[in-house]
Amino acid sequence: TKAKHVLLALDCCYGGGVSELRGSSDQPIDKLLRRKAHIVFASSLKDEQASDGTTGNHSPFAQAFLDVLKDPARKSVTSSDLNVAITNALREFPDQTPQMGHRPKGGTGQFVFFTQRP
Repeated sequence: TKAKHVLLALDCCYGGGVSELRGSSDQPIDKLLRRKAHIVFASSLKDEQASDGTTGNHSPFAQAFLDVLKDPARKSVTSSDLNVAITNALREFPDQTPQMGHRPKGGTGQFVFFTQRP
């Protein structure tokens, strides 16, 4: 991608694996994780199992993500806004710890969703 900022969201069975996705393989995601200024959201830590939710519905992680984007009061949503909303929404799941990080470590920047035209 040629984007300045890239957002990766890893849910359920892949969520905790983001810390494992570093190294020198030729997998496309591995290359992406070595580039600057991108934000990674993971639904859990690597030793946790993220909830899939109920049949026919989104996972709690995905639902929290979507709820923020659908909020009619917001004109834009940053990655920091998403992090706070997801973390608050998943407090009722004590065995699931959502994560946000920049890859590579020390990266900076925000990913911004414009939910309405400015």
